[in-house]
Amino acid sequence: IEPRVFFGYGFGQALLPYFRLQGPFFHPDAKKIADTELFQTVLDRGLLENGIFFITVLGFGVCNLAAYVIDKFLIDPVNRISQTKLRPTNEKKNPDEGPNPLLTC
Repeated sequence: IEPRVFFGYGFGQALLPYFRLQGPFFHPDAKKIADTELFQTVLDRGLLENGIFFITVLGFGVCNLAAYVIDKFLIDPVNRISQTKLRPTNEKKNPDEGPNPLLTC
């Protein structure tokens, strides 16, 4: 992907041509539109607005990184040690059991 399309997608709104870059709704003109018209809207917003948006995205990135670290280095080792995965409360141990009493009224 072109750098202008990448930054336009990252800093722009969820506009239809971005969803037509690939996949079942691919359109051959989507890349040209994203590279020119949609990237220009990001530039027209100005440095301050894009900077505020970047700080917001950076904050969400830190939250996602923290969730990944917790999952990878805390949850996975506990599951490996115990050799059991946590099951939802509606999952039965034995399929011949009746309905789960925790979920019935």
